[in-house]
Amino acid sequence: MPQPRSRNHATQACTNCQNKRQKCKRPSDRDACEYCKNNKFRCVIIWGRKRGRKPPPNKTTEAVNEFQFSSSNFETLLLDDQSIV
Repeated sequence: MPQPRSRNHATQACTNCQNKRQKCKRPSDRDACEYCKNNKFRCVIIWGRKRGRKPPPNKTTEAVNEFQFSSSNFETLLLDDQSIV
């Protein structure tokens, strides 16, 4: 059974490597990458950026928004009818 290969680049690049558009080669998540070590930069990683396609909008929120709009229109119609009588 073949052994899994270890990664020689990070899953998320540090800000310096992102700006230079190069591979971020870190031995672990806690260590500085080779580029930052060689240039004596601070290796900063911004976690939490979502990648890929955005999910479709939630249909329940669309339905609630539509209901609130239609109910406000209904209230204005009722108020207009009361003023006529």
